[in-house]
This record gives sequence, C-alpha cells and structure tokens, in this order.
Amino acid sequence: MGQPAATDRLCLRSLSHSFTLDFLLGLAGTKAEAEEIKARLSTFLGTKLNLALAAEKTLITHAYEGRARFLGYEIGTMKTETRLDDLKRRSVNEGIKLYIPEDVIQTGAFGDSDIL
Repeated sequence: MGQPAATDRLCLRSLSHSFTLDFLLGLAGTKAEAEEIKARLSTFLGTKLNLALAAEKTLITHAYEGRARFLGYEIGTMKTETRLDDLKRRSVNEGIKLYIPEDVIQTGAFGDSDIL
C-alpha cells in the first residue's frame, strides 16, 4: 500500500487553544472614564467572546507618570521647555512618541529590523 498521502491527517481528539490580543488604547479623558471603558471592555470580552483581560497586564497609566511598556516598546509623551519665539510657544509639548527601551537596544532584542 505504500506511504499515506500528504493530505492524510491524524484525527486529534483534543486541542488546546489560546488567544492573545495585545492592544493599547489612548484616551484624552479622566481616570474615571478610563476605568469605565476598561470595565465595559472586560464585560464585552467576557460575555460576547468568552475572553478575559489579564489583570496584571491591563493597566491604566497617566501620560505624565512616565512611559507605558507595550510589546517591547515604550509609549510616552514628549515635553520641552524650549521656546520657539517671543510668543512663548513650545516647539514640542505633550506629543506622543514611541521609544525603544535601552535594554532592548543593548540586547538587540528588536530583531533584524532596520529601524535603527
């Protein structure tokens, strides 16, 4: 009879599935609004998709408190006291910036990307 065809598959009786979805939400609002969105999102994921938020990874961070670590990068705000002109306008103030953390640069953990 020979070898089984490449399309022949073994029937697996039990499969284990896991699903991970990483995302970041930016909100211009209050902490109470952020907590409400988090609660509503948790309810939706639990009831409609049978998924749960990982409590240790689901954080609410204020942009002024520093950078948020996400997928190996850091997201933070840019601030400067440098003034552009006599109108006292700042050249950059509270813009969002993506940072590559120093430990990632030192270990080369960012892969073979040409981003640097």
